[in-house]
Amino acid sequence: MTPTEKSNEINKYLPKLLDQIDHSIQEELPFNPNHSTFTIAIDGFLESIFAPKILHYVLNSAESAHINFVNWTSETADKIVVGDVDVGISFYPIDSSKELRQEKLFDDEFVLVVRKDHPVKQKSIDLVSLTKWPLSTMLVSNWNEYNSIAHSIIKSGVALDIRIRSATLTPILHSLLHHDYMFPCPKRLANSLGSLYKTIRLEENELLKPAPFGVFYAGKNRNSKKIKFILNIIDKSI
Repeated sequence: MTPTEKSNEINKYLPKLLDQIDHSIQEELPFNPNHSTFTIAIDGFLESIFAPKILHYVLNSAESAHINFVNWTSETADKIVVGDVDVGISFYPIDSSKELRQEKLFDDEFVLVVRKDHPVKQKSIDLVSLTKWPLSTMLVSNWNEYNSIAHSIIKSGVALDIRIRSATLTPILHSLLHHDYMFPCPKRLANSLGSLYKTIRLEENELLKPAPFGVFYAGKNRNSKKIKFILNIIDKSI
């Protein structure tokens, strides 16, 4: 199908008119953070880092607000588009509908976390040395299946011993404290885990590039005061 000359003419003005209508509708909706419910999806790597900070900033601004933190799953992108979830934070970008707006937040390198008295004493190891130790890994929907550090290394021909896979952090940390497991994770998470753990750096390798993280929300809500409020909180949290 080919657009007519008339439709091309209309197309010059229609997007701006729709934006104005959308903006007018959003402006008419009252927004009071104290009377609002915020639903935020965060993947397992980032939940323990950012959920407490987001909670702190929201309650400082609106102590009566209701806040729901949910796991990032394979259905989260669709839930954001239809309005069941307000905002998501996870690896960036993802393959999704154009109705989902994606904005990069930051890059973070991956490191290895082990217990403080782990037999490995050096501050960095190479991939060959990594194969000698069992791993615990985090499951993150829309990312692990194709892009995780572990899967990239496996595809390169290096055989890793992945013993534990979990969508939550608790069983992974338990495995680190009581066994000689290693946990590949973003440096921001590693730095937040406390004195019971230490970080081992993965030596430079073309497979080990910094991972990008982003924020996700429905494009139709880009002018929403509620969404702008949450995005501002997330910006403060990072």
